[in-house]
Amino acid sequence: MSPQEQIERYGEPFPVMAYPVKEGGWWLLHEEDVERLQLEFPGVDIERHCGNAFDWVFVRKSRHKTSRGTPQFLRTWLSKQRRDK
Repeated sequence: MSPQEQIERYGEPFPVMAYPVKEGGWWLLHEEDVERLQLEFPGVDIERHCGNAFDWVFVRKSRHKTSRGTPQFLRTWLSKQRRDK
């Protein structure tokens, strides 16, 4: 099912990943976010490294970011992956 079909049927696309946030709940990473990050970080395996970032955050509540801070955290994480290639 395409993201557009998901929006039409469910009101929003399915998330690719969900990150726990400090204020409770989840920050959702959608396919269009992955596509934008791929443009911003060419040559970086976005889904793999976003998964690694999720693993790092998920294991300790003290590592949870705010919902506003999660996108910047991911960009910082991905920029380190690009630099360490």
